[in-house]
Amino acid sequence: MARILAYTSPGRSHLFPLTPILDELHGRGHEIVLRTLASQVALMRERGFDAAPIDGSIEKLEHDDWRARSPLQSVRLNARVFCARAEHDAPDLTRAIEETEPEAVLVDVNSWGALMAAEAWGGPWAVFCPYPLALRSADAPPYGPGLAPARGPLGRARDRLVRPLVFGTLERQVRPALNSIRARAGLDPLTNVEEWFGRAPLLLYMTAEPFEYPRRDWPKNVVMIGPCAWDPPAEPPQWLEQTRQPIVLVNTSTEFQNDGRLVEVALEALAEEPLTVVATLPAGSTGSRASIP
Repeated sequence: MARILAYTSPGRSHLFPLTPILDELHGRGHEIVLRTLASQVALMRERGFDAAPIDGSIEKLEHDDWRARSPLQSVRLNARVFCARAEHDAPDLTRAIEETEPEAVLVDVNSWGALMAAEAWGGPWAVFCPYPLALRSADAPPYGPGLAPARGPLGRARDRLVRPLVFGTLERQVRPALNSIRARAGLDPLTNVEEWFGRAPLLLYMTAEPFEYPRRDWPKNVVMIGPCAWDPPAEPPQWLEQTRQPIVLVNTSTEFQNDGRLVEVALEALAEEPLTVVATLPAGSTGSRASIP
């Protein structure tokens, strides 16, 4: 049996979808070594994994894209944080590989430096992604705007016009940053951002065909494995058994995104409806810049 090293970014929304995969591998007799956010180490050890925290410097670098005043600025701020984390997660994964001597490595798509370190390592490795992939396709609308699939010549013309705008932004904001990290890792530069997704021999994409745009040109390394839903064991709250109303879940990021206003709007909009509204915030905290009623 193999020793498998898994490495995540500091987000429970990335660790939790990975957990059923690690459970399955562990159940088949493989040894699981995990590096993840410090607050979840004890929980993961309870599952039989050799878990330890990622470099604490990574968790201190929090996302600030909620300050952005435009989508372009949001992309720029996101790239800046991922690159800053890469300065730490690349050597962090390299140390973990040296210390644990794994037969295979599984890396979070949001750990940019760790992805480069895994590629430079040269052993068997894979990447997992729990959110929509920014991949260009001749059959699908461009990533991001949420456009409906094209219908007829006008729809296809729309996609041809919008696609360079969307992916051009990614290329200008993200590719130079990625190539800077790759150069320090001794890797060749990328000619486009999508090429990066193809570098891993295997990309575990945590969705399924019905939730994606239909397309015939999926990269050969992409395997859709479903949502991989998992939550820590917990007793259901008493109110859940008592409520007879439909439940609406307002879900926000597990990393701080200043989503308080989103929750406020949902509560205000649904206040008079015969519904039970449940809202989540990072770490169960209302630490948002907006007040929560």
